[in-house]
Amino acid sequence: MSKTYDYVIVGAGSAGCVMANRLSHDPSVSVLLIESGPEHTSPLISRPRGIGKLLTAGNPHVWDYQASRGEHMPDELLLKGRAIGGSSSVNGMVYVRGAPADYDAWEAQGCEGWGWQDIGRRFVALEDHVLGNDEWRGKGGPLKVSVHPANDPLCDAVIAAAGQIGTPAVADTNHVQAVRDGGFGYQPQTTWGGQRFSAAKAFLDPVRARNNLTVLTGSTAERILFEGGRATAVVVRNASGLHAFAIRREAVLCADAIESPKLLQLSGVGPASLLKPLGSRSSPIRQTPGAIFGSISISPCNFGSPEAAAAGGESVHTRGQRSACTCDFFGRGRCSTDCKKQVGHCVIRHADQRLSCLRAIARMSCCAPDRPIPRASS
Repeated sequence: MSKTYDYVIVGAGSAGCVMANRLSHDPSVSVLLIESGPEHTSPLISRPRGIGKLLTAGNPHVWDYQASRGEHMPDELLLKGRAIGGSSSVNGMVYVRGAPADYDAWEAQGCEGWGWQDIGRRFVALEDHVLGNDEWRGKGGPLKVSVHPANDPLCDAVIAAAGQIGTPAVADTNHVQAVRDGGFGYQPQTTWGGQRFSAAKAFLDPVRARNNLTVLTGSTAERILFEGGRATAVVVRNASGLHAFAIRREAVLCADAIESPKLLQLSGVGPASLLKPLGSRSSPIRQTPGAIFGSISISPCNFGSPEAAAAGGESVHTRGQRSACTCDFFGRGRCSTDCKKQVGHCVIRHADQRLSCLRAIARMSCCAPDRPIPRASS
């Protein structure tokens, strides 16, 4: 393996897979993609219902953090992907694009190019949607998007109830009109043929054979070396020891909102007040990398259902092996779909006449009847 590359990408999550794809498109440059976790070959990753086993503390495919929420508040367990594909290899596969109004608000605050007219077109370009293309939905792009199978009695009842209060049923809950005016329907998801379709499948696997792209798994970046303010190497630890990979052009940090700031601080990028007590020389910047990090938690409301209990029981008990084989070989059965079946947007009018959109997910439990429902967080 070479020790010098034009580009060194730290983190093979969604962003890292895209960067590896785009940068290695130029055959004249060399690209190294470094991932702390393993490959994305586990059957638990490919099977949508494998999420229940993946998102557990101690699983080798996830980072598990005990996050302090402040005084008088219990610590919270944060789980993030630690494998090729990052969180797209372990998440719930819910495909959500966000509200156009939010993107337009970012652009109005100075984020040029982040308005919906720009970002929306990029969503269209990357999608290969089972519903086909229209003005704001794509077909033929690298990312496969399907819709959860319909005709579930409980979901149909929720959709009908939403209609009774004026929120219509829609085929595509990401459609611009559904997000703006409200709509309930079955969940768009990043699955295809009964299998998870992660960012790794969409962007990395198709280019993995490029001669100028090297992928290194099981390797954790410990420090970036700088000379004269320029990143010159990345120091990596893996099973064979410490290695330094020299950089001709750029280091690209794609190690998520927790590990990227951590790596910068370990490399001496941060305020003196933070780094001096750790014995690290600081860079001349005042802000702390990662200081404004925020995470959105899931707030579940759990209700029992015989149908949901049966689904969970089949996933993990006597019929589980049969369901798994049906998923692996035929792309169907209970294991071939995630347990989040539907989603809706409800428009709320505030006292000052402002409109905002509330997004709700109706989720079917993956738990067996004799197992407690876990607390979910994101």
